[in-house]
Amino acid sequence: MARGVRRSALVWSILGSLGFLVLPWYALPDGFFGFGWPARMLADRDLAPAVLQAVKFRRPWLFVPGVVLVAVLVVIVKVRGVSGLRKTRQTVQADLALLKRDDDTPARPAVEAG
Repeated sequence: MARGVRRSALVWSILGSLGFLVLPWYALPDGFFGFGWPARMLADRDLAPAVLQAVKFRRPWLFVPGVVLVAVLVVIVKVRGVSGLRKTRQTVQADLALLKRDDDTPARPAVEAG
């Protein structure tokens, strides 16, 4: 995965996770900037964020977006680790090729007869 794409996917996944954990899942009747909803979001099932909706108000289907967001974050982190391992493997293979080439080369005498 290209570095820019990975960074962009990471940023959007983090923002999505924050929204999943903090922002109301359903549309607000007074709008987002009504600012009356934060005080009522723990008690009113229509104002709660998705994770609270799933746990407290028994709407387990709302775990699906959370699982997808976590899976994307894990893949982004793992791809970075795999690409690092791939580079290490290529370096080791190059070193082994040098060693093999040195083994196939006939030994030169340290002092030439003369």
